[in-house]
Amino acid sequence: MLSKSILSTLDEYKEECYRDLNNENFECDLLIKADEQIKKAIKNSSIVELIHKFENGYYDIPKNNVAVKLALKLVSEGKKVIIWDIFVQNMFSLKFLINKQSKQQVEIINGLVCGKERQDAINRFKYGKSSILIANPSTLAESISLHRACQNAIYVNRNFNAAQFIQSKDRIHRINMPLGTTATYYFVINKETVDEIINERLKVKEDRMLKVLDSDELVIGGEEIDNSSFMSMEDLVSSFKK
Repeated sequence: MLSKSILSTLDEYKEECYRDLNNENFECDLLIKADEQIKKAIKNSSIVELIHKFENGYYDIPKNNVAVKLALKLVSEGKKVIIWDIFVQNMFSLKFLINKQSKQQVEIINGLVCGKERQDAINRFKYGKSSILIANPSTLAESISLHRACQNAIYVNRNFNAAQFIQSKDRIHRINMPLGTTATYYFVINKETVDEIINERLKVKEDRMLKVLDSDELVIGGEEIDNSSFMSMEDLVSSFKK
């Protein structure tokens, strides 16, 4: 994910450079030369070497290992599992790791999957042999019920968006759940990282939103709603406190 971000940023600068070639007062040679030098430096850097090792399976991400181990344990008990992740590339890494350890059929739903392909994946998970669904909240957080087929959700990576988080939880927690079942949520959190900050901020936002919903007074707008956005100033400040 990091290497793609770095290279895509460089490509954007290159496109801007080419667009300005028509400007007679603009000299592009220096920027093109700098672009080539930067790319060469990046490719030879230790961090890119480390990234490639992760991409090629030389190293495993501990969070992914924990999530996959838990998911396969639940599946071995005859349960279906949905794994939530905000990073599209990591969703494919999770599927690859599962396929290395098990023959379980895995479905992925993100922004790249749409239309009939998406609905087929949902149906295979709800009614077919697929036991694991990997999805991101921005794509599948609303307008779908999974509670009849699945009562277990694992969260690998989250962001500050409380609305999507709460909606994702509701996918497996609805009225008319199978008798004797309850929704169970698992959160994979790295200690002393932004994971802990996001977890704390989401708890604050969720409690605030529930308080508003349970209130006898109607609240329109205001701090409670504004602070439930993707990332508020309070989120930003909290991220740098530790």
